[in-house]
Amino acid sequence: MSNYLHTFKSLLTQGIIIDDNNTLRIAKVLIPRLQRAYAQGRKNESELRELFLTDIFNALQENSLLEMNFVYGSAPIASSNDEHNFELLDGQQRLTTLFLLHWYVANSELDSIPEYLQKFEYQTRTTSTDFIRELTARKIIISDKPSKSIRKAKWYSYAFQNDATITAMLTMLDSIDEKYKQAAVHNLYERLDNLKFYVLLLEGYGLSEELYIKMNARGLPLTPFENFKSDLIKYMKSDERYQKDTIIGNLKKHSLKYYLAFASKIDTSWIDLFWEKDTTSSKEYNQRYFRFFNRYFFIKYVLEENKRRPSEDLRKDEKVLFFDDISEKMQDERYLHFNHYKEVISANPFKDYFRSVEIVLDVLNRYYKDVIRHAMQYPFENVDEWDFYSDRSAYRRINAIAFSAVVEYIEASAEAGIDILESFDEANFKRWMRIVWNMIENTNIDGIVPEIYLMSRLSEIIHLEGATKDVYTALSKRKKLSNDSRSLIEEIDKATEIVNHPEENWEEAFISAEHNDFLRGMIGFFFSPGMGIEKFNHRYAIVSNMFDTKAISKNYRKDALLIRAIMAQLNSWHNGLANLTFSQRIDRKEFVLKNILASKSTVKDMFCRVLDKNDNEIISTLEEETKPKEFVDKKLSVQDLNMLQQAYNRLCIDKNIYKWMWEVEEWRKKQFRIQWLYGHIFAAVPYTSASRIVLDTEREQLIEKLIREQGFINVDKDQQDRFDKDHLYYGYNIEIEKEYNSYWVDILFEMNHKYKIFIYIEDNHEREKLFEFFSSKGYEPEYRNEYIWLYEGNYNLFQDTYNSIMDDMNDLSNCIDEYKNDIA
Repeated sequence: MSNYLHTFKSLLTQGIIIDDNNTLRIAKVLIPRLQRAYAQGRKNESELRELFLTDIFNALQENSLLEMNFVYGSAPIASSNDEHNFELLDGQQRLTTLFLLHWYVANSELDSIPEYLQKFEYQTRTTSTDFIRELTARKIIISDKPSKSIRKAKWYSYAFQNDATITAMLTMLDSIDEKYKQAAVHNLYERLDNLKFYVLLLEGYGLSEELYIKMNARGLPLTPFENFKSDLIKYMKSDERYQKDTIIGNLKKHSLKYYLAFASKIDTSWIDLFWEKDTTSSKEYNQRYFRFFNRYFFIKYVLEENKRRPSEDLRKDEKVLFFDDISEKMQDERYLHFNHYKEVISANPFKDYFRSVEIVLDVLNRYYKDVIRHAMQYPFENVDEWDFYSDRSAYRRINAIAFSAVVEYIEASAEAGIDILESFDEANFKRWMRIVWNMIENTNIDGIVPEIYLMSRLSEIIHLEGATKDVYTALSKRKKLSNDSRSLIEEIDKATEIVNHPEENWEEAFISAEHNDFLRGMIGFFFSPGMGIEKFNHRYAIVSNMFDTKAISKNYRKDALLIRAIMAQLNSWHNGLANLTFSQRIDRKEFVLKNILASKSTVKDMFCRVLDKNDNEIISTLEEETKPKEFVDKKLSVQDLNMLQQAYNRLCIDKNIYKWMWEVEEWRKKQFRIQWLYGHIFAAVPYTSASRIVLDTEREQLIEKLIREQGFINVDKDQQDRFDKDHLYYGYNIEIEKEYNSYWVDILFEMNHKYKIFIYIEDNHEREKLFEFFSSKGYEPEYRNEYIWLYEGNYNLFQDTYNSIMDDMNDLSNCIDEYKNDIA
């Protein structure tokens, strides 16, 4: 049936060739009411119209064959015992253009208009029907553009002006006229039979009756997807691999060249994937289809490229930018040509992308709605559902990774010789998606680089020997590599436990823990391979009480107990505190607390020690764990180690720090970070000046004692009010002052462990006299506006600094008394 080429004339005069012995005679070719207006003649389709007509007239002048792919239709209505009406479902644009071409050439070269053209009928609007009937009834003298000559005809009705199909037909006739006049040959009528196409009768393929409605509800042709599809099939046609016959449909006698069979499946078999009756608009249908192809080729491109170069190198790759960003933003509305897709396909001649696409779409079509879709959804909380064809707002990087995992699973199954279409292993697929989502959830996917990296690791896993039959066994046999992510190592450990100890039902235990509101797939900080199921369950029971939807639960937030115990395990700078971001709450973007639990081996060791205790011993054991240890780091000097020891001790002991930090965290919605800046160790909200505490000094106690015992007051009242509330000074500089013998004496605590003592004197003359007095006594005073700067020292340990300041203050007091006595 379908391997027979037809011409426009033969379709109308001879009918559709079923096989060598049977032909279905056609009474009319009908464009049914459900079809949209003719679009190729629209003014905004000039580029496509030019390309199409150029191909046509090149074939006519060269007297060569031009294949125009498929047209689809149905012949349910018998107009007589021998003839049927052929209702066109797809191919309206091409056949309408061929109709106009036949009419124009016949009108130019023949004595009359052939009667077979009257068998072509538009039923979309009565005006379209009337126009074609009048146009084919007689010849027209074309003295100007065809559109003008036709509009001058007596039969031309004013009502035709408001019919979009008629307007488009007239525009197309003008373009045909221009091409015809430019042609070197003008005996083209007989050569029109060089323009050929295949005809597919849908009834012969066991397709559903609803398909008729679906195909016609796709909307206007010439959408971005329709243009892409045309280029895709044209590319396949140029490859000899796709010229061989293949079987399609339910009847084995129906065979097609592969590229034509592929085209037919796009418009028939796979429609259900992207179409939902009564809810899917024609525009949305086309967009969904196009998104699938765009995302499929993005997956294939980055996976192939990542084998040759690191993920970081793909960050600014032109094709990655196109598939991941430009196409996602623009191709719902505008077709950006086939070049990037062609380059991806051509770059790997040993990869048969089209047969891979076919098996992916076949499997999705059969299993997506009942099996695959559910496993693709985010498993750890109720969030908006998404589909692999969802628009950009619902299709984020984590969704792209999940979809790539589905594609790779299907393709790896086919490559392993599994007939996945007939024997889809639902249990193994769900296990695979459990691993996928665990790794997605516990990887910081903050850009294209980690997205590509994780896609590649997952592709490697599912292509392990036997993975598509038993993913746990295959993963358990994989050796751990030095560059493996923490999430991958954890999944290897869990798979190994499941495989090696089937009697203990580890899978059920893991799944239960993984769905904890806090853990979400990550249990590595309290799981030890070989620990036994009873110990795991005991540890998990305690962990489930330690953490809740706000991260650390109330009992363990009290006095910052758990976070201080965690900090106490980080007694190193380079392997512990350096630039550590921390929090006691869940944050959907940073996962900062989980990162500490997963990445710090000393923290994991602490949890294992604590969690193996009896329930009534947990709190007291954690209290013991908060005790500071010796700070060690071979890369640092003794002086730096002393400073860090003090900061570390404070993080282990000072509860007020955490009380203030959690309050700031709540209103800023940002976490704190340990930073080494301006010679100090800070706990700070990055990029703020106020939300930071100096950790490596005891200046709070020092300043508090100077205020309480020596009568100083804080120059900044707001700062003092905050101290009275939190017992903390935060920010950079702190200045205190007191009046002594009619002068104001100030102490300024600056960054880099410096303090300075100076006297404020407003009167210029008296300031000058006092300056001379201090100079005569061997001091080296400095002027700073109304201040005389006298003393400078370092502050660090509380008592040492306090004694030093008191020595300076006593010396200063004696000097002021002496000066007062001299001037008296």
